[in-house]
Amino acid sequence: MAETTPTLKASNTLDYTVTLERGITNNYSIAVGYSGSHSNNLFTGFASRTTNANYGVDINNFPGSLIANNGKFVRLSNNFGSIRYTVNGPTATYNAFIAEFKGRFLHRGFINSSYTHSSYYDDAGTYPTVHSNTLNYKQYWGRQNWDTPNRLSLAVAYELPELKTGPAFLYYLTNGWKPSAITILQSGTPFTVLQTAAFSQGGDYNADGTNSDLPNIPGYGYNIPTDRNHQLNRNPDRTAVPQGQGAGVFKSAGDFTTPANLPNEGNEIINGYRNPGYANTDFALLKNNRIRELANLQLRLEVFNLFNRASLQSISSTLTSSTFGKVTNQYPARFLQLGARLEF
Repeated sequence: MAETTPTLKASNTLDYTVTLERGITNNYSIAVGYSGSHSNNLFTGFASRTTNANYGVDINNFPGSLIANNGKFVRLSNNFGSIRYTVNGPTATYNAFIAEFKGRFLHRGFINSSYTHSSYYDDAGTYPTVHSNTLNYKQYWGRQNWDTPNRLSLAVAYELPELKTGPAFLYYLTNGWKPSAITILQSGTPFTVLQTAAFSQGGDYNADGTNSDLPNIPGYGYNIPTDRNHQLNRNPDRTAVPQGQGAGVFKSAGDFTTPANLPNEGNEIINGYRNPGYANTDFALLKNNRIRELANLQLRLEVFNLFNRASLQSISSTLTSSTFGKVTNQYPARFLQLGARLEF
């Protein structure tokens, strides 16, 4: 069941951007800029922050229900199940510094590179604590799920010159070739360590019947290794750590402890940890073939992940998982794609 407050208002967003661009030669220019936004009156539960991905906040339960009822989950009103209620309140803010370099080279080439340093924070999520704590949005202020502090992109294209002398077939054979490449390097996205065990199994710290809670962070805080050996749970010699030994980037799942004075959430902040970064280069080679003045036949070869780099995906963040603290998936390996397009 989902409800919204009768006084629900539209959210407000203020965007602000300033850019300064200057030509440094006849063919090149540089630019620097700032881009930001601030939103208020956002909706509670608008974005999923935990495994509890429903819209709105469940107001038909309360922290401590399992404790007050000897391990039995009892709602505030047993005549209803989950009641997801949406109100205004949370805020979000985005700030970014952007630098760009672009231009032409050797008469036929183009280059465009940019670097962005940014931060994106909000407190608009589906919260692990409900009822009496739902109005205290600031306790869930943290990085947004797609916050990436650093991103560098580089795009290069060059139209190869054709042979204008010699037999005509050499002109048609060498005319219209254009290689291009795009490289992206960026920081990893943030994540939150969650306890998903049931109350009877030592989880559900706030005893509200929802098994998705924040533990206390370890003594080493949010400083975790960023090397691949830890992310893949390998020894320094790149051999696999034996099953049951090691927790990847974390020392042990047991380092994340149960909060004191239950029912209560732990002191972990939302999205305090960060996944591996991403690096990729795609390459394309196309050839345009003019068919008189009527049409163009474009042949295209694309190579994705040109250098076949293993870009790792997310770190397992569930305390009860056998893969906790480890990366078990990667983005696609190198693959090729051929295509043709007829344009009139």
